[in-house]
Amino acid sequence: MGESVPLTESERRNNRRIPASLPVTFRFLASDNLEFFGTCIDVSSNGIQMKTKIPLQEGDRFTFSVPLGGFERISYRACVCWSEQNADAVHVGCRFESAA
Repeated sequence: MGESVPLTESERRNNRRIPASLPVTFRFLASDNLEFFGTCIDVSSNGIQMKTKIPLQEGDRFTFSVPLGGFERISYRACVCWSEQNADAVHVGCRFESAA
């Protein structure tokens, strides 16, 4: 769906990751606006790691939102930097591109 944008070594090591277990709702930028779901594993200043049942690939771009509390949500655009599939889920690392 797009070009892969891997994280540099300094980005991987210099950005503190904060564990989080939040529901994630996402939509591919190049699709018909179908909504998909996942779970946030951790978040840093420039990205998010999540797990989902949807097979995301490096370079896929999407908008996602997470709840802030109550009915308020925050939304961002992101790009998949890496993706690993195991028996029960797909784990992906994504870089923030902009606020949606």
